[in-house]
Amino acid sequence: MSADANSKVVTGGSKGVRQKLHLGPRVRLALVFLVIIVLLLGLAGGTWWVAKKLQKPSKIPKTAASMTINGKPLTDKQKSEQAIYYGEYDKGQSILNDQVAKAAGSTQKVALYMQLATNALNKQKYDDANSYGQDALALQKTAGVYSLLAQVAAKQGDKPKAQQYASQWKAALDPKAHEYEMELSDVNEFLASLNK
Repeated sequence: MSADANSKVVTGGSKGVRQKLHLGPRVRLALVFLVIIVLLLGLAGGTWWVAKKLQKPSKIPKTAASMTINGKPLTDKQKSEQAIYYGEYDKGQSILNDQVAKAAGSTQKVALYMQLATNALNKQKYDDANSYGQDALALQKTAGVYSLLAQVAAKQGDKPKAQQYASQWKAALDPKAHEYEMELSDVNEFLASLNK
């Protein structure tokens, strides 16, 4: 059976009929170039998209008054978060400290101290984190405060203090709370990590 270069070849076999399409060298070359161009365009577009998504402005806007979300001015908490995000840790912490001074109730102050401590912990300023955690603890002895202080003590390398806070964390958990089992698991994992 003979066939020219662009014809279909039909072969028989016990498993059925197979058809094979033979393309000329020019068509194959054109297809290869087309595939390469599509891949390069996809790669360039993907690279541009990722770069655009990862790019953040070089500076926070000059004044906090100019910062808005959906046309509304930012709250002090949002201003603090933005300042810290843009690398202005001290400015962000200052905004939160001002809020602590203005806060009416102890619950609000505890939340602000916890945020200050978490920011300091994330910046590896462990003494500051411990200080803010102690301020929160003076107002409320909650599982969240003990958890934070346990993490700070562990980062400072003070295992006995971390274990003490973890024990207090565990004791402060409410067994009737919906997330009790998950929080208990967190405490136990933390304690196990201290013993490694």
